[in-house]
Amino acid sequence: MAAEQDIRKIRHGFGNVGKKIDTMLAELEKLKTIPTVVQKEARIQQMRDADLLFDHFSLDLCEQVRLELRDLMQYIPDDRSYYMIDAKDFVVDVTSADGQVAKKTYAEKAQDYILAGCLALSKIRNLDTLTQQEKHGNQ
Repeated sequence: MAAEQDIRKIRHGFGNVGKKIDTMLAELEKLKTIPTVVQKEARIQQMRDADLLFDHFSLDLCEQVRLELRDLMQYIPDDRSYYMIDAKDFVVDVTSADGQVAKKTYAEKAQDYILAGCLALSKIRNLDTLTQQEKHGNQ
């Protein structure tokens, strides 16, 4: 009884993977104008049924199917949207001499620390432990 529940959990856990595989195979079936896809049409249809792997599961069979179909995946169009975000980060430095708030990029702030000979950076580079004062930047 417990073993049956474990098997059902495992089979249910593969549900998302099964949906992903089925979606990819459906996309391949639409590409029958490509000769290599036509050659593997029988294997694609067997995989769409999913009984090939779930009912007769073996690692050898999985590896065989993977090797047969992996070169076809390049033909599946990538419909995902990608966004490039170029946001400049800055550090607000409220310790300026004249009381003005100075905005600096992280690179400028790091360069200032390096030029000032910051002991904390030296310790970090040497993997030494920082004091609480160094952790908060109050040297």
